[in-house]
Amino acid sequence: MMTVVSSEEPKEVVSDTSLASSSKENLDSGLETFEAPVVGHGIPIVDFQSLDPIFEAKSRAISNAIQHIGWGRYQWKLFLLSGFGWFVDNMFMAAVSATLPTIRIELNPPNKGVFLCLGQQMGLLVGAFVFGLGSDAIGRTLSFNMTLLLAGIFGFAVAGGPNYIGVAFLMAVVGLGAGGNMPINSALFLEFCPQEQQWVLAVLSVWWSLSSAFLALLAWPFLMNFSCPLDTEWGQCPRSKNMGWRYLYITIATFTLTLWMVRFFFFKLHESPKYLLAQGRDAEAIAVVDAIAKQNGKENILSVHQLEEIEANVRLVRGLPPKAEIGEEKEAPERKGAMTETAQIFVRSCSVLSGKQIRSLFATKKLAISTSMVMLLWMTLSISWNTYNLFLPVFIAQQGIENGNPSLNTTYRNYALIGICQIPGSFIGGWLIEQKALGRRGTLALASLLSGGFLFGYTQAKSQDVSLGFQCASAVMQNIIWGILYTYTPEIFPSPQRGTGVGLCSCLSNLASCFAPVLGYYSNVGKTTIYVCGSLFVFASGLVSALPYESRGVAAL
Repeated sequence: MMTVVSSEEPKEVVSDTSLASSSKENLDSGLETFEAPVVGHGIPIVDFQSLDPIFEAKSRAISNAIQHIGWGRYQWKLFLLSGFGWFVDNMFMAAVSATLPTIRIELNPPNKGVFLCLGQQMGLLVGAFVFGLGSDAIGRTLSFNMTLLLAGIFGFAVAGGPNYIGVAFLMAVVGLGAGGNMPINSALFLEFCPQEQQWVLAVLSVWWSLSSAFLALLAWPFLMNFSCPLDTEWGQCPRSKNMGWRYLYITIATFTLTLWMVRFFFFKLHESPKYLLAQGRDAEAIAVVDAIAKQNGKENILSVHQLEEIEANVRLVRGLPPKAEIGEEKEAPERKGAMTETAQIFVRSCSVLSGKQIRSLFATKKLAISTSMVMLLWMTLSISWNTYNLFLPVFIAQQGIENGNPSLNTTYRNYALIGICQIPGSFIGGWLIEQKALGRRGTLALASLLSGGFLFGYTQAKSQDVSLGFQCASAVMQNIIWGILYTYTPEIFPSPQRGTGVGLCSCLSNLASCFAPVLGYYSNVGKTTIYVCGSLFVFASGLVSALPYESRGVAAL
């Protein structure tokens, strides 16, 4: 008989029969729901009154099957391909920051280039919303493959932008692809990850660190050798003398399309089995688990018949009407004008966008508090992180001027060093979140507090070397923060709403980040800006204490 995970410890399992009987006892004693898995300090990870009980039971069975298969070849490949998404997302964001000074010299955008930054942020906002919600309607794989292609194609177009309006619009389309990429990466990777290895999701942020270092090292020679001097007056910097930022975009667009081709042509990406369960496609879900087991050299312990038995038990316990025929699916009657598969996908997409998926994230009081606090946390950290990192080259240059070393070479060297320093943060964060004393919430609170503290220290530094030290330390903490956020957030949402939940968080994050260039502009991009960013990091540390769930040690549904 198939077993399903029912508690915090991954090795402790119960049979379907005992699940049904214990659930029956719960109902007899007046309880209306299955017992939720208990985590951390005895707090259930999700209030399962908001879940379909049949999906819940089947999802546990899928989680147990994936846990039995374990981490293997398929997960390593998916780690690589999901990492491409993290890499591209941060690479294009860092490209705006790195190229803004030279773009301003050539195109003379108003308001210090605020609209160039807003263009990409608005694209990130729309991309997170459309692809995040869409992944729950049309599946993970289509969205997973589309996003990098979109970012790569329009990355080339940015390099040919004729004026600041055109460049801002094209940056927005690049953001559409890059922004839609992140929520899907997290949701898809988590749904193929054994419970004991869910911490690896935090280590995915190493790709973000690598992209920061890669972009900085790439921008350094391009912008140093193919750009007008930063003190050039507008109108005196022709395109032919300022090709550095265009060369940079051509290079990263080529790299993005190369990553997309690896994803699309050289890797067989399977649809999420939990997404398929949510769509009622049990046989396809089992076929996916079979394929993963085969790639990993293991045996799948779960069958369609066992899923049917689980459903029958749940229906019996819940007093739900039985299926007409166990093991047989009713075929839809043929009718004139029957919807095509494409039309059915469109209808499902509309039902998601109608608000049903969003409302389910607030189905109970505790779930509403959790969802609201996570979204507020994303917005707070986003505006702080984006404001600081958007103007990071400017801050470095200002520090150089104050210390009598205003060279572009030093500015971009330090920018590259800060990017390299982020890399250990991914592994540190991945280890800390599995420690019982800290978990996800404790590590997130500590990293946010330290990041703010290091920024305050940076404002008081008297030398460029000390400033660089504080900036590197803060960069490590910031990388830990985002690794945890992208781990914790998909863990607390069940699979039917996972893409929607993570997508909405990412969407609100990008909405908040739209204020980053405005905040920088009105704070004159100086120490006041850094004080604000540091204060927001400290505030976020306090918000973490209001999160009701600790997800360490629990398999995500």
